[in-house]
Amino acid sequence: MSKALPIIVFSIISIFILESCENRNFIFSDESVFENGTWNEADSVTFEVDVLDTMKLYNLGLIVEHSKNYPAQNIYLKINTTFPDRQYFTQRVNIDFANQAGKWFGDCSGDICEVEAFIQQGAYFNQQGKYQFTIKQFTRDVDLKNINRLQFFVEDMQQTRQQ
Repeated sequence: MSKALPIIVFSIISIFILESCENRNFIFSDESVFENGTWNEADSVTFEVDVLDTMKLYNLGLIVEHSKNYPAQNIYLKINTTFPDRQYFTQRVNIDFANQAGKWFGDCSGDICEVEAFIQQGAYFNQQGKYQFTIKQFTRDVDLKNINRLQFFVEDMQQTRQQ
């Protein structure tokens, strides 16, 4: 791809665990539930976001619900962003579920934990139109067990970008 993409370029560095906040201004939020808590490597999840305002700043994030029986400390994902002009960008990201001692991050209730992570903060969309975010699990397991739900959100930061 020859054109530089000024935004919606995912960065592993920009992954942060979020604190729960009640007054969120989501312009988009949707989820996918995995049957029997199993995410097959062939199953991708696609979210379509219609963007009208290219001057606003947004936070993009994920909420992953998993069982405490999840066998690893983290999850690797591959996220493909398709822009309205059909250009695309693919990035691999890592989301930690637990620390090295095995203490789960996020909110846990009973056997279920929910981890929220930014995949990009202060993002802006450089084109109006439909953006597609396609997410695949990118682990060594064909069937990734104990992943119940994946939610993708776009949050309006109530700020505009500087040109």
